Amino acid sequence: MSDDYMWDPSASADAETERLERILKHARYRPATERLAFRLGGLRPRRAAPVWMRLAAALAVAGAVSGAWMLWSARTAAWDVQVSGGVARIASRPVTGAARLGVGEWLETDPDASARVRVGVIGQVEVAPGTRVGLVSAGLLEKRMSLSRGTIHAMIFAPPRRFFVNTPWAVAVDLGCAYSLSVENNGDGLLRVTAGWVGFQAGGRESFIPAGAACRTSAGTGPGTPFYLDSSDELQQALAELDSVSTAPWPRLALERVLAEARQRDGVTLWHLLFRVPPAERVLVYQRFSELLPVPPEMEKDAVLRLERRAMDRLWNALGLGPMQWWRRWKWPWAMLTPTG
Repeated sequence: MSDDYMWDPSASADAETERLERILKHARYRPATERLAFRLGGLRPRRAAPVWMRLAAALAVAGAVSGAWMLWSARTAAWDVQVSGGVARIASRPVTGAARLGVGEWLETDPDASARVRVGVIGQVEVAPGTRVGLVSAGLLEKRMSLSRGTIHAMIFAPPRRFFVNTPWAVAVDLGCAYSLSVENNGDGLLRVTAGWVGFQAGGRESFIPAGAACRTSAGTGPGTPFYLDSSDELQQALAELDSVSTAPWPRLALERVLAEARQRDGVTLWHLLFRVPPAERVLVYQRFSELLPVPPEMEKDAVLRLERRAMDRLWNALGLGPMQWWRRWKWPWAMLTPTG
């Protein structure tokens, strides 16, 4: 190797030096900027993700942000309250006139006080004297109160399943309606519907209450059997006896009194009774139902006695209160997606 090449790169190098340079060229020193350029130069450009993947990712991010916002709003929102006629308490603080009820707080009215609670922009709740009611959730898709004692009058203008009221033994599910709900000190309650419909449910037991009808709720049985308020006292008393029984022996005489007193309009009561009476008694209820209402000719009696869904839907449709498919629809998740303030 020429000594000149050691100190002057422009000088010529011999063959051995050139061979060594070729072997060791990747290990030679590079400035930081040159090293970065060398590394980036070895990367291949990535292919752009398909449009559907980018859209899905954007929707996932938007959903996460929206969910977090709704959860935050449900926990931090408060409803306007107007107290009249006396003193009420919110979170144990005495209030008169205008106030705010926050999530997790309880409103208690004195025996001479009443209050009006604004349910967002979808309605209002009148709180009677001597009532204790709390705000559980004030979110966009679910607004929920809890009634531990006393009486409230709710008027809601919203799609189904937006407003709920918890009671000790059942949950009132608003289906776009006006109703009164009372709870006694022992937790038993009575729901009266003045317009629209209300669902009353606990666990797998549920009742559908139309305008002009009522439904009791009690410990051990949850929501009772709906009945029209203009039905006979005999029917209502016998029905209360039936609803109070959760184990044998079954009060057969009470069932016979209900069937004897039932009118055509009371078919809604009989329809619910099919789910509540022992299997051996269903045939009596079905026979009385078919005497009072025009049962579809294709109706299979055995399917009704087995409580098959399609058969029970057809039997409901005979009541003339609207197709049962509507009840199925209000439970679907997307029935809750229509924005409401």
